[in-house]
Parts: sequence; C-alpha cells; structure tokens
Amino acid sequence: MIYIISTNIIKTMQTENITKEPQGNDVYNVLTTGVHLFAFLDMINCSLEIRRYPNQDNRWLAEIEHCEFKEGVILSGSYGTGKNPEQAIEDYVRQIKGKHIVINAATKYRKEYHVPTNVYFTCR
Repeated sequence: MIYIISTNIIKTMQTENITKEPQGNDVYNVLTTGVHLFAFLDMINCSLEIRRYPNQDNRWLAEIEHCEFKEGVILSGSYGTGKNPEQAIEDYVRQIKGKHIVINAATKYRKEYHVPTNVYFTCR
C-alpha cells in the first residue's frame, strides 16, 4: 500500500514561516532557523511517500519521491523505516540532514538541493 502525502494538502502539520525566497537551487543558504520537513518539501516542490508493508510486521517506509543521495559522483537511495508513519519519517529526517539530494536524477527535470542540518519533523 502506498500513501503519497502532498505537502500542499496537509493542514494538521505545523510548518515554519520562511520569509526569504530561495535563490536558485541553493535552499540551504536562506534558512537561518530550524525548518520543518514539510516546509522544506514545499520549498523544493516535492512530496513525501509513505508505504506500509503488511507482510513485514506492518513495517512503514518514508522517502521523498524520486529522491537519491549524492555523495561525490555516486547516487544512492535511502528511506526511513519504523513501526508507524511518524517513526519512519523521523528515521528518514535523521538520514537526510545535511545531505545533498537529487530529485528526478535521470530526467531533464533533475534538481539538486542541500538539505539543511536543522531540518526536523514533529507530529502534533
């Protein structure tokens, strides 16, 4: 089962107000305080994908759609896992902090971003 969370639809998650506009793809430089994961996803126009695996003890997985990590010239995939969606998202946030990510790597719509080291996730 796959759940796509569109960051424009989520009203229950509270996000930080970001007063500056991003300069090109360098979102990292305009962030001076902690930024909620969904505010960051709104800035880069991406969605978070959440999956539940009923055949694996109801394990949950979270990842940014079409996202890969960039380490030097190597791209690798990553995802967060947990016993519920919140744990999976928190695990994913721990993994992506401060990393370079590539969205739609093998397409003409490729975009690269640096995830802020102060990105966080809370569910209220």
